[in-house]
Amino acid sequence: MTDREATVIVEKRRDELQIDPEMACESAERAIVAHKENPDEPGPTEDRVAWLVTYACEWGTVTVYVDDASGEVLRVRRSA
Repeated sequence: MTDREATVIVEKRRDELQIDPEMACESAERAIVAHKENPDEPGPTEDRVAWLVTYACEWGTVTVYVDDASGEVLRVRRSA
């Protein structure tokens, strides 16, 4: 998957992922991330290659983690 493909996945799900219309895509970087199927429960984690697609505006950021192999959204991280 390319950075553009990862960004398109997020754009198609923008409303579902609750990304504010004021936010613009700032970057898409590939990284190895720790992934846990259910982050609220104890259990194993696995390393996944994911695209971190970051949207930003003056009041905050949203980073969407997109699995490089499957296109699955692994998690969404918000910060103000």
